[in-house]
Amino acid sequence: MVIGTDVCDLPEWVPVPTNDSTSRIINLSIAGSNLPFGIFAFLSNLAIIVTALKTPSLQRPSNILLCSLATSDCLVGLVAQPLFVAWWMHIQRAQDYSCLYLQPLTLAAWIARMFPVGLFLTNLTVISLDRCYALSWPLSYRAKVTKRGTIKIAVFTTLAWITTTVFICILPRVDALILMAMVGAIFTIPPTANYIIMFMAIHYHNRKVQDMVSSQQLQGILRREKKVAIDMFIVSVVLAICVIPKFVVIFVSQSIGSLYPSFYLWSTTLVLLNSSINPVLHIWRRRALRSALRSMVNI
Repeated sequence: MVIGTDVCDLPEWVPVPTNDSTSRIINLSIAGSNLPFGIFAFLSNLAIIVTALKTPSLQRPSNILLCSLATSDCLVGLVAQPLFVAWWMHIQRAQDYSCLYLQPLTLAAWIARMFPVGLFLTNLTVISLDRCYALSWPLSYRAKVTKRGTIKIAVFTTLAWITTTVFICILPRVDALILMAMVGAIFTIPPTANYIIMFMAIHYHNRKVQDMVSSQQLQGILRREKKVAIDMFIVSVVLAICVIPKFVVIFVSQSIGSLYPSFYLWSTTLVLLNSSINPVLHIWRRRALRSALRSMVNI
């Protein structure tokens, strides 16, 4: 699927290690940032999931989808970040020891990063559709969207991304790149369109509510749904801030020369650190979740 490099015939995107003092400092900083933040990402997102499951008032469709996001972030902290550190440390020793385990470890570390990050993007796309429906037809959404239906959507979404990941891994390189480009378009175009529709729906309903005499129920529904949509928009913006440097490094990799290893490692780390930022955003923006979590901690 990829072209090899000079180090153990690894993929071309793998940075070639160096053994100077700067490289050792970078190695320590990569491990020192990924490992503790990985633990934090796992525990904080797990706390959000457990809190939502044990608090009946939080068991709404929007929070079920929030738990799907937290699950993917849990996987980043539990699997992706430790494997990323182990993979890079092993690459540093590739010239001194056998390359026997390095290629499987490279594939495992790549899948460990791609799967949870892709699952997060998949769930974020589904949430944008959910919020678009909730704000465009609020009364219909309240009547038709159920917890059971949302759970089915979350399970289907996970299975769909598992299938996509398998195809990306087994397809030839060109076909895999085409599939990844298609997936990237799905992760980008529909959410962008959904947020534009949401903005238009909010503007429309604000004008409609002003013309209605009895609109307290609709106002309350719109206020709640708009709050959730704004929360998810903030999560999307923070994700974009964390992901954009990674794409910049990919595009300029040929022109930055010896700086590529450092830029690659730190841009990848920034993507993974997003899983530690998200639970902070969720708890900060959702008062009910914050109160329920505080109650659980005090028990």
